[in-house]
Amino acid sequence: MKGESSKILWVVLLFLFIGSNAFAQTGRFKLKTGWYQISAKPNAYPRKLEGTGDFYFLEGGPSILLSEITELNIYKNSYGMYCLKMKLDSAGQLSWNKLLQVEKDNKLAFVVKNRLLYCPYVNGQIVAGLVEINRGDFNVKKLKKIKKAILDEKKEDERKLKELMKKAMKEGKAK
Repeated sequence: MKGESSKILWVVLLFLFIGSNAFAQTGRFKLKTGWYQISAKPNAYPRKLEGTGDFYFLEGGPSILLSEITELNIYKNSYGMYCLKMKLDSAGQLSWNKLLQVEKDNKLAFVVKNRLLYCPYVNGQIVAGLVEINRGDFNVKKLKKIKKAILDEKKEDERKLKELMKKAMKEGKAK
C-alpha cells in the first residue's frame, strides 16, 4: 500500500510539473504581438522566455501595439550582433514612455505570436521612436522569421479591420 501511494504521488507530481511547464510555455491565453509590462502578480499571463529557463508574468494586453510599429529592419551592430530595429509611431513612443513611468524595474517583454522572445532592461525613454531586439543569440535567419511573423500578423490585423469597416458601412447603409 505504501509503495502504491508513493507511485501515485510521483505520477501526480510529474503530471503537475509537465502541466505547469506546458502552461508557462504557451499559456492558456493567446497573447498578441507587442510590448508588455512585466508583473509581479502571479494572476497575470505566465510565459517562459524562449531559449532560456526564465519565467515572467505579463500584464493584460500589449502596452505598445503592433499597429504602432511602423518599420522593421535587421542590421549588424558595432558589437557584431544581429538586431531587429523597430520604429514606433508617435502613439507608440508615448505608450513606451508612459510604460517606463509605471514599470518599476524597467524591464519589458516583447511577444511575437504568443511567444515571449525578449525581456530587456530599458534604460530610459525614447525620443526618435527606435527600439531594438538585440539578445545576442538571434542569428539573421531567426530575426528574419521574427520579422516575417510580425509583418504577417500586422497584415492579418489590417485585413480584419478592413472587413469590419466594410461590414459596418454595409450595416449603416441598410439602416
